[in-house]
Amino acid sequence: RVGVSPTGKIATYSKQSKTLTMYSINGKKLMSRRDKHSFNAFVWSSDGRVLMAGGSLKLLLFFDTQTLKLMEKIPHVTDSGSGGGTKRNKGAFLDGYCETTGAKPFDSEITSIHLCSDESHLLVGLQSGNMYCMNHEKGYLRKRLEKQLQTLGFF
Repeated sequence: RVGVSPTGKIATYSKQSKTLTMYSINGKKLMSRRDKHSFNAFVWSSDGRVLMAGGSLKLLLFFDTQTLKLMEKIPHVTDSGSGGGTKRNKGAFLDGYCETTGAKPFDSEITSIHLCSDESHLLVGLQSGNMYCMNHEKGYLRKRLEKQLQTLGFF
């Protein structure tokens, strides 16, 4: 797997050695990390400072691209946010669980990840064929529906 950040960094992942490596735009190796689990997909934040990766662990992990270390917390998400939560609270990761919506944890390996251009939604595809659509703003869809109904004259 290969991905290029908006800032020009290049990330590669070798499933054989389970190694995530970061390169400069000129091809200079900046850093790498090995994991005991494998990644099937990764995506960059729009500012290039966060790399989100998922795979066999059934978790979406958030890495700091300056160090390739797991972040302490998920950027821009408050404890009261919905649509992705987690039953566990160590490090920056999502398991799909959400108490507010009743969403269950991811039921199989993560196979694809897409972050919308405005970063309002994170789509996570699973090997089981299920897909999760997550949003960090609590009540986002309710606010959007209310606005649409107002536009149509229902309020």
